[in-house]
Amino acid sequence: MLALASPAAAERTHAHERVAVQDLAAGIEPSLVPARWMSGATVGADRSGDLRPQAIAILDALAATNEALTVADVAAPGALARRVSSRVAVIGADGSSAGDTVVGFVTPPSIRVWRRGLDGSTSSCSGRVDVVPFEQYVRGVLPHEWIRSWNQASLEAGAVAIRTYAAAWIAAGGKYTCADLDDTTASQVYRDEFFANTDAAVATTSGVYVARGADLVFAEYSAENGSPTDFGVTDTVCAGRARNGHGRGTCQWGTQRWAQAGQTWQWMLLHYYPDATLVGGGPAWDATLGQQEYRTTLTSGDEMVVWLEYGNDGTQPWTRAQTFVGTTGPRDRASAFFKAENWVSAARPTAVDQTSVAPGDVGRFTWAMLAPEVTEETTFTEGFGLVNAGGEWFGPADDAVTWTITVVPRGTNPDDPDDPADPNDPSDPPDPSDPGAVSGGCSTGEGAAGGALALLLLFGLALSRRPRAASIVGAALALIIPACSPDSGSRAPRHDDPVGGDSELAAIFDAVAAERGVPASILAAAAYGQTRLAMIVPDDDGHAHGPMAWGLFALTDHAGPERDVMRGAVLAGVDPQLARTDARSNTEVAAALLLDAAAQAGGR
Repeated sequence: MLALASPAAAERTHAHERVAVQDLAAGIEPSLVPARWMSGATVGADRSGDLRPQAIAILDALAATNEALTVADVAAPGALARRVSSRVAVIGADGSSAGDTVVGFVTPPSIRVWRRGLDGSTSSCSGRVDVVPFEQYVRGVLPHEWIRSWNQASLEAGAVAIRTYAAAWIAAGGKYTCADLDDTTASQVYRDEFFANTDAAVATTSGVYVARGADLVFAEYSAENGSPTDFGVTDTVCAGRARNGHGRGTCQWGTQRWAQAGQTWQWMLLHYYPDATLVGGGPAWDATLGQQEYRTTLTSGDEMVVWLEYGNDGTQPWTRAQTFVGTTGPRDRASAFFKAENWVSAARPTAVDQTSVAPGDVGRFTWAMLAPEVTEETTFTEGFGLVNAGGEWFGPADDAVTWTITVVPRGTNPDDPDDPADPNDPSDPPDPSDPGAVSGGCSTGEGAAGGALALLLLFGLALSRRPRAASIVGAALALIIPACSPDSGSRAPRHDDPVGGDSELAAIFDAVAAERGVPASILAAAAYGQTRLAMIVPDDDGHAHGPMAWGLFALTDHAGPERDVMRGAVLAGVDPQLARTDARSNTEVAAALLLDAAAQAGGR
């Protein structure tokens, strides 16, 4: 049963909120005072923007109670669909494990932030919405909601409160129609501005949340909560002080006073949220090496597809924008096997294959390696490890993945039936164990061969309404397309399956083919020709790199109707944002665009 405050009590709370800013921020450098304190806005009080009806109900419930509410207390049925069960440690007030576990929460990989503080928009659906990596979001909020010159334990308590409040809104389905939170005092103030000491506080508490039982708490906070707080907590360090804010949850000034008295951030959070626990902890980034695949002998010009698998042992989900394989021995060296069309850089072969790998799950990293030109047999030692976007290396030791690869000159490897020295030799037998066959002049790039393939694709799709003809063309394409690759002399990453071999993408192509009617072999060839089966999720760093492209099919907002991601999303009936970042949705959009192009061509 929720204990609701009476109207009179609510009015007394509002009276407490009227405290002069100069008293609240006494002794604080003006540039460090949060905008919330200056404006008098309290967390959750602002009702502007395109609030979801469920969000309005949540805000009403939070304002009307005198206890900390969880997502389960206030969310509508089904709103917890994004919460994932996992066993996490309970943290005691002294920071040690309390010797128990509860059902916990996987850190959200990202948060949708409505940037109305930047563009002045009045609706999240018409304004700018940034998808921000979740821990980056916490880093961007802490120095703008807390006093960043305060004691480190105070900042660490603030980091957990901010993280939990944001995660609770994500779990509840978001505050706005098209965003989880905004970047102003209406939610939590977020800026693309970071500081070393607040970053350290976020890192120290990475993966830690305030929970009650199996549910996240809406971890509200305000500047001065008085004593007792609105939750009934006796707070001796704040006794006799006027309230500033709603008085619920963490008292920001209280965390500084308790930190000066020697209390830990864990103790403070358990103090301000009665009957709650802290869950999570452990290193944010950690991994265990699993299986791996590569070849030990190549001929110059050969390309092989390799992969590594790692178990995510940290508290941070792995995303394509954040988690990479890097070269080791030494770190960040330029690899001799660098493939420009496939690698992130000469020292970063690839990002994780999956959209997101939750803690406890296994991530796969797949990339192509191009054997360098040599004049004599040469042995190379290639080392690889895991590194995040911030440059932090994690997981096994640098030498855990060390591959010894021998490269021989062209025309000198009698064991290689696909030696590029004679790619057209009809006596060369096929090698079923080879991950691909050398292209004999078919190209999906520019030029006559690429144009012919494009016409064949369109022709085959245009005939899709004539089943017998379509089946003949589809069978022919299944034989022709796997042998075609983006540039002459390279290998397509396939095994025994013309669609793509041992890859999660093969299943996606098959599923979309069954659903949309575009042959899986066409989808596989188009994706390989565009991106070599590596998802594109570009960073918006403010620099001009030409038109942005997304996903397996390099869809854009700039390249005409046949590649328009928004138009394709409408045709396919999928979320445009997922079309940019999710492999299945991206493939569905590409299929819809191909079918539309075929229909247009068939009508001319």
